[in-house]
Amino acid sequence: MVLQRLHTRPLLKFANELAVGLRRRGAPAHRVEDTMSEFTRSTGLKVGFHVLPGVILASYKGTDLLEVSPGPPDLAGLDALSSVAQGVSRGQLSATEGLARIRALDARGPIYGPRITLLGFAAASATAVGFFGGGLLEMVAAGLIGALCGLLISFRMVDVVAAALGTFGLTVAAHYLPIAGDIALVTGIIILLPGFALTTALTELATRHLVSGTAGLAAAALTLLQLGFGVALGSRLAELIVGPVQWAEAAVQLPLWCEPVALIGAALAFGILLQARPRHLPHVLGACIVALYATQAAALVLGHELAGGAGAFGVTICANAASRRFNQPVAVWQVPGILLLVPGSLGFRSVTALLEHDILGGVEAAFSTLIGAIALVGGSLLGAAVVPARN
Repeated sequence: MVLQRLHTRPLLKFANELAVGLRRRGAPAHRVEDTMSEFTRSTGLKVGFHVLPGVILASYKGTDLLEVSPGPPDLAGLDALSSVAQGVSRGQLSATEGLARIRALDARGPIYGPRITLLGFAAASATAVGFFGGGLLEMVAAGLIGALCGLLISFRMVDVVAAALGTFGLTVAAHYLPIAGDIALVTGIIILLPGFALTTALTELATRHLVSGTAGLAAAALTLLQLGFGVALGSRLAELIVGPVQWAEAAVQLPLWCEPVALIGAALAFGILLQARPRHLPHVLGACIVALYATQAAALVLGHELAGGAGAFGVTICANAASRRFNQPVAVWQVPGILLLVPGSLGFRSVTALLEHDILGGVEAAFSTLIGAIALVGGSLLGAAVVPARN
């Protein structure tokens, strides 16, 4: 009995660190619980893990509270944790060795430096213009706002400041240049929009993780309100300085051949921002290709609100098949593909419409956002049922 306890203690510590590491690197509640359930089953460790907002409950002869806040997706970190967990569960690594590797992973910095990360923010915003029907001016403006957002995030400044400063600069520039402000602004702050968080929260609700899902919905709504307030503040301050601004009615759109180029640029930007390993970048590009063109094909039949579900269905099938073929986490394919489809821009437009007292337009945009997010969740769950993920 004493020897069994001595063997269990390091394994229990490893399991706790594994659960915290998964959550800290962006794994949703249902994915953490499924992973830990499989790990404890394979190792014979009798522990139950339950993910709640800001904490994980580990039940083993009592309940341990593991404090952790969900972080942004870290694909390289999730891949490393998956490899370590497999090594421990198969007996290739001892629990002590696995624990040391997790702690070394925690001490490791991001795989991309601050300059490359800042370039990723700018590229994500600039390439998004190609999907929103913008032109060259909008692309330059969005890239600058995206870089500003990345710079402010690196200094841990809140979303409202980034939105206010970006809107202020864009409004002043529009006083002298014919810029389509709605396109440039939405794409400029697109990396701050909580569309992915909204979709994750709805997925957690659909998988009966009601507490985590409700908290995620509240956090996404709060982020949208902060961004809306920042946009209103920045626009008002700019108008006090340069006077009322007449936004351009329509942008001069880029040629059709720019869309594939924008798609490649967006995939590279996602790979940087999601901390994907260089060997995973082709997978990120493949996920973006499937997401975009499956959605465009489905839009001809289902309409734009529901077409995202077809894209999510295709991405999830490819993600689960790739996880089996290449022995990698599902997130390497699924997160970039879903990120390209999330309806965050519509949610942002609903808030700005309400701030401008356009109640009907705000409600319509909010409803479209909800329908789009539900379609993504439904497509993802259906894809997982057709091609289950690896254990």
